[in-house]
Amino acid sequence: MKRLLALILLIPFAATADGGFSTSYRQMPAYVKDLSGQMSYEHIETGQVTFYLDDTLKGHSKKEGGYWETRYFVKEFEPPSVKFPVGRFIEREVEIGDATPEEINLRNQWRSPEDKVSPVYSKRIWIPSKIKGFLPSWTNPNKGAGYTLDFTFGFGAMDNRLDVYYADILIGKRLAVIPKLVQVYGKIGPSIFAQHWHYSSILPANSASAINSNFGVAMRGGAQATVLKGIKFFVETEFRAYGPVVAQNWNSDVNLINKFPFTEKEIDEHYRSYKGNNGVESIQNLVKESLRFGIKFKF
Repeated sequence: MKRLLALILLIPFAATADGGFSTSYRQMPAYVKDLSGQMSYEHIETGQVTFYLDDTLKGHSKKEGGYWETRYFVKEFEPPSVKFPVGRFIEREVEIGDATPEEINLRNQWRSPEDKVSPVYSKRIWIPSKIKGFLPSWTNPNKGAGYTLDFTFGFGAMDNRLDVYYADILIGKRLAVIPKLVQVYGKIGPSIFAQHWHYSSILPANSASAINSNFGVAMRGGAQATVLKGIKFFVETEFRAYGPVVAQNWNSDVNLINKFPFTEKEIDEHYRSYKGNNGVESIQNLVKESLRFGIKFKF
């Protein structure tokens, strides 16, 4: 019954959504307390698969981010042409100042037949709101790329001692920087994080494993660029905080470190390092800057 209810709720979103999946890689910095109780600074290599729905929550609704306004129009006859052999009427907006359409029409009805004009009428139209200031109109969040919904499954490992798994459900907003080409976005939502510890012994009977898991929150911010139709590359930074313990079966623990990229080493330093050592070590250090690199595929 629960699965059926979830399916019913998601179908209306999925029907109008820009959906797909993505894969990505990141090295998570963390303080790790191993089975012996020793604390060390490590990078846990992780891979991630995300199923996403963009424009899920009516990011383009005409009923939000604007206002209704009354404007005035007349209909004018356009003579016959090759495209419109019998002619046609076209609607043209006019300014009537402080007068009403009735006052304008009353005045115009006394004109001679040669000077007759079409009656003025009013019509309410929807005016999208705009950001005031020097920013271009495509930065208007009401005209952005819409809201997003992500279902993420991640996994990682640290040598043969530790495997990690996590699952996130994130909702966010993405905005167009260059329409249909480059977007920026932010996401937030609940997350569960599991640590699978392995203890190996010479005697198989003494080998053991245990799982610790915590509930928390995950946040991401990044940018994505379209490289081919239906394919996007993205880079993002993420922050994770875990508190309530769901299961504690071992004294070992992983404390993930939330780090802003390039707070200790600037981009130009990575570039100079890249030129000096053929790029191998500098690229490894760049990846360790709490950045996630990935690719998106649209359904």
